[in-house]
Amino acid sequence: MTTAEASLFLKQFLEPALGQEAVAQFSSHSCKTTVLTWCGMTDVSTREERTMLGHHIEASTKSATTYNKDAQFLLQVKVAKVLQMIVEDELDPDASRASRLSKMLRSELQEDAHEESQESGFEDTKVASIHSKLHLADRPGMPIGEPDEYTFVAHKLTGTVHVLQDEETDRLACGRVKIINMKSVEPKAIDAATAPFCIQCNAVVKRTQS
Repeated sequence: MTTAEASLFLKQFLEPALGQEAVAQFSSHSCKTTVLTWCGMTDVSTREERTMLGHHIEASTKSATTYNKDAQFLLQVKVAKVLQMIVEDELDPDASRASRLSKMLRSELQEDAHEESQESGFEDTKVASIHSKLHLADRPGMPIGEPDEYTFVAHKLTGTVHVLQDEETDRLACGRVKIINMKSVEPKAIDAATAPFCIQCNAVVKRTQS
C-alpha cells in the first residue's frame, strides 16, 4: 500500500464520524511513527521486527526477511495484539512513563505471586512490594527480650526494623541516624518470626548480649 492509498483509506474511515470537510486535513503522515511508538511501549515485538515495521531491514536479518514472504503478515499480527492491548486498557499510549512503569510493575508482581501460589499449593492474595522482597531475604530474627529492653523503629516503606540506641541523638544501633521515614513500633506489634531485622543492629545486639 502506498502512502497515498493509506491516506485515502484513513479519510474513508473518519468521514462518517467527522464529515467530509473535517477529514480533508488528515493524512497518513504520522501513522508510521504512531504505530512504531506504540509497539515500542510493549515487549510484543522485537527490535528487528520494529525495524521492519519502519520499512527497514537490519543486515543480520536481511536474508531471512527477503525470503520470508509472510514477514509483513506476521508483523501485522503483532500490531493487532498491541491494538488489542489498547482496546482492553492494558496499554494507555497517552499515559506518562511513570504511570506505565507502575502498571507494568504491578502486573509483573501479580504474575510472580500467582506462580508462587501455584508452586506452593495455596493462593497468596497479598502481593509484596519489591522493597519487601529484597529486605525479607536472609534476615536475622528479632531480639525481643523483656518488654522495655529495646526501643524499635521500622522503615515505613521496607518494614526493616532497627534498634534505637540513643533517643536523644536518634542514633540507631547500626550507626545510622533515625530518619523521617522511620516510625516507632512497640515490641508486641512486631512478629519476631517474620519481621525483617537490620543485620547491623542484630550484630551489635549480639555483641552486647555476649
